[in-house]
Amino acid sequence: MTSAWGKKRAQMGHPEPFGLDRLEVGNEENLPDAFFERFTEFREAIEAKHPEITVISNSGPDDSGVTFDRAWELNRAAEVKMVDEHYYNSPRWFLENNNRYDSYDRQGPKVLPRRIGLPRLWNIPRGCSAVSGHAKAPPGATGVSARTGPLVEC
Repeated sequence: MTSAWGKKRAQMGHPEPFGLDRLEVGNEENLPDAFFERFTEFREAIEAKHPEITVISNSGPDDSGVTFDRAWELNRAAEVKMVDEHYYNSPRWFLENNNRYDSYDRQGPKVLPRRIGLPRLWNIPRGCSAVSGHAKAPPGATGVSARTGPLVEC
């Protein structure tokens, strides 16, 4: 191993590099302009050292609105390759938006819908407690992890 982190990785039982091909910078940013200044610095540094890694941006904490629109404007202008979108909506919203990506630009950034959740808890049986109202995909997942209701402990 030639680096301190490579040695730590080997000590933990994984001597070979992980083969990381995607890395997200930021999470649910509410101030897209301020975030994007820093994102650009991180992206440039990462791509200079590891051009094989796709640096992922995000579109804020919501599925629409001023922050979402501004984040997407910045992502498109900077030719970001992939954008993480988050949704915290009712089951009805998901049914009504199953064609959400039909109008997205196929030449623009790819979308990684990585955090899909339901913010409200309902139909929890008496005597049970809700553990979590959303699920998220693990880092590097290529699919979507979604839950149609809260996790419940009875």
